[in-house]
Amino acid sequence: MRNLNIYKILCISLLAFYACDDEQMLNLPEANHRVIVTSEANVENNINIGGHIDFGDISSGVASRTWTFPENVSSIFGSDKNTSGENTVKGFFNEVGVHNVTLHQVFKGDVYRNEDSSMPSGLKELDTTIVVTVLAAVKAQITGNYLNDDGSLGAPISISDAALNEVTASKKVRFSYTTIGAPEVFNWTFGTSGVDPTTFGGTNTEVDIQYKSLGNYDLKFIASRLRPFGGDTIFLKDLIKVIPSTEPVSLDAVKANEGKIDLEFSRDMDPDSFDVSTFVISLENGGTTIPTSIVSTEIKAGENNIITITLNEVIYNNDTVKVSYTPGTLRTTDQVNATVFKDKPLEFNLTNILKGSNFDYSFENSTDVNWPLAWGSAGIWNINTTQAQDGNSSAYVELPASADGFTWVQHVSNGAQKKVSFKAGKTYEIGAWVYLLDNGNSTGFAPDVRIYWKSTGDYDWNAPAVAILSDDMPTGTWVYQKAFINFGADGDYETIIRGWNNKNPNNVKFYIDNLTIAEVTIRP
Repeated sequence: MRNLNIYKILCISLLAFYACDDEQMLNLPEANHRVIVTSEANVENNINIGGHIDFGDISSGVASRTWTFPENVSSIFGSDKNTSGENTVKGFFNEVGVHNVTLHQVFKGDVYRNEDSSMPSGLKELDTTIVVTVLAAVKAQITGNYLNDDGSLGAPISISDAALNEVTASKKVRFSYTTIGAPEVFNWTFGTSGVDPTTFGGTNTEVDIQYKSLGNYDLKFIASRLRPFGGDTIFLKDLIKVIPSTEPVSLDAVKANEGKIDLEFSRDMDPDSFDVSTFVISLENGGTTIPTSIVSTEIKAGENNIITITLNEVIYNNDTVKVSYTPGTLRTTDQVNATVFKDKPLEFNLTNILKGSNFDYSFENSTDVNWPLAWGSAGIWNINTTQAQDGNSSAYVELPASADGFTWVQHVSNGAQKKVSFKAGKTYEIGAWVYLLDNGNSTGFAPDVRIYWKSTGDYDWNAPAVAILSDDMPTGTWVYQKAFINFGADGDYETIIRGWNNKNPNNVKFYIDNLTIAEVTIRP
């Protein structure tokens, strides 16, 4: 009961307090604090020519303010002057360029600036400059040139509707663009089939297009930006006319396709010209020949230059597959017969997990400091630009002769060894491109390159050779070699690369590039 009485007394006291007249109310001081906003602040106050920005002074404690807009290039909505004392104003801009809008504020007392609200500035007047960038309307222009067989730029093509610039089947055209108005997104469309690529995006100012199928082709190019919104579209009807070629058709690639084989030719093939008896497929695994036969051949959907071959056997990543063709009826859609090819090796489409890691598999983003010799190793390992399988760099390796013929190297950064993540129960292909200069006329055991791994404890010294530098390995060309590895446990593994030349009386010299680690499926 006593607590209830106390509660009643407190309530009565509060009611009496709030019942006082205005003269007895607390007189709280107003803070002087600068806060300025614009409607386009999240796009750095960029606007289109002829557009506007709303400016707002939401500061507290302002006694007076003056907005000043640049003369002759801007105007204030509802006013014939270039100044205003309103707390919000709408400014229009009619000239491309970078323009300054200023705000002069007089406060009732010392002001807090919004860049440092922890203490007053000691000032009662502040000046602020807001930069406005006025962009021109987006406008695009494109050009095109024939591309010579050596990759050099050829004659220009006519950029107009119904130009029907003649392009020989399998040849290329290089297109490029220039723009004004600072667009950020660029999209090309060259066709739905018979052209490679059919579409292209990104900020590259040039793109090379190969025309493979006979017929007429349109072109569409769009350059745009979201904020401030703007864009330009170029559409050209019947820009290109692809005509028959008298040049030989080439086999550009033999690639695996979900257990099948894709033969990629330089231009479109006639589906009625296939004769399976003219193809020979050899399939080996671990030195054992696996009998195969062709079940069917067909044009790949949407890619008329690719013949897909289905075998009676599924192809696995550890198979060795070679394709040969004896001249017969196979021809292009422009009636040019295919020429002989023999023992063309199958390439597998691999997803290199190193591309998603910080391990510099291509040697493009590291230096010698990142690849130190380990354990007192002999030999040479350095990053250079003399040879590269692609890009600009590779590693040059020199293995010393005989008993000292070891080179051990680690990939480190800031003193920490780089690691790669693996999963237990998976099979991985470990591969590398090697450019052999001289294997030293080795006798007995051939020099090789191995990659050893560990997550804890010691390295697994049973790793197979990734590259074998044998006497029959060709010199002066890039050769891809590989091995297959299983890991016993999930984890992040350190690596060490070892070159071995212990049984050779001479030095071995080579380049290595584009290390590959990919999850694969091998023959059961």
